Amino acid sequence: MTGIGIGTADLWGGQLESVQFDVLSHRVTLSIYVIDSDLPEDEQLTTHQLTFHEVSEFRFFDLDGKPWYRAEVSEIHLEKADGRCQAEIWLLTDDNQFRVTCASITVNGIEQ
Repeated sequence: MTGIGIGTADLWGGQLESVQFDVLSHRVTLSIYVIDSDLPEDEQLTTHQLTFHEVSEFRFFDLDGKPWYRAEVSEIHLEKADGRCQAEIWLLTDDNQFRVTCASITVNGIEQ
């Protein structure tokens, strides 16, 4: 499940900047910034939008429950089954995770 341009694997190691949940449209958007040292110095910091459309389930869990000083996106895994997408996003460790079930997923507007 990759699109043209940046894909979810390119977001691994990025920092989660914000989570927006639009209840009316059933859309969740994660804003993730990534440092790409292959780019010129003034262009190395890039922000990407990972958006889940027609969300039917959105879960966040943190087994520790304590505040963090940063939220690194450790891994992102996507699956499609029965016309729905399942996403699992790990933050820092295996104990911290988002799980999303939705109709489609885009990165910067490009379907995955």
